[in-house]
Amino acid sequence: MEIEKAILTLIEDYSAKVYKATDLLLAAFGDINFIYAKNQELIPRKGFLDENQSIRFAFSATGCLVEGQEGIINFDLNFINGKYNQRHDGFSVWRLYGLLQQRISNNVTTESYPA
Repeated sequence: MEIEKAILTLIEDYSAKVYKATDLLLAAFGDINFIYAKNQELIPRKGFLDENQSIRFAFSATGCLVEGQEGIINFDLNFINGKYNQRHDGFSVWRLYGLLQQRISNNVTTESYPA
């Protein structure tokens, strides 16, 4: 039961980080299909999402990596009918593992993430 709770907490943390990163992308570029806009060179492939240039982003083929003070989050972008869809309930074991490794590296392990 303890491991299930830890996994659910990790998934919730991942989802919260994705929503924060997505909000930053929306504030910077609007409610558009980011991948299409990136491929058409309407928006940059990489850059910063804030005036202080402390939050970096880089689009991949189907997703985005955002790096800031809170760490790094890598996620896929979802679209329906060419319009941005704010559902980010999909994740992979690889992405969850990356978030957990980042937390362990930064000594952010707590009772929620037993080492």
